[in-house]
Amino acid sequence: MHYAEQVWANKAKAEGILIGEERGKAEERQKNIGTAIDMCYSLGVSRDVIAYHLEKRFQLSHDEAMALVDKRLS
Repeated sequence: MHYAEQVWANKAKAEGILIGEERGKAEERQKNIGTAIDMCYSLGVSRDVIAYHLEKRFQLSHDEAMALVDKRLS
């Protein structure tokens, strides 16, 4: 990696911007969370139970999980 690329990558990381492989992992995680919410909801699972399972599986806080469920199902 060239010096300029290293500087850019470090600056992006410091600012919380995901690049390259990290960005791909974050996108894949979001896709998996959305799929889990859709599948559970289609099976008739309540929002609270879906949020509980998201907390356990994806290591989210209760508020984060509820926000994702509400956003996805609204």
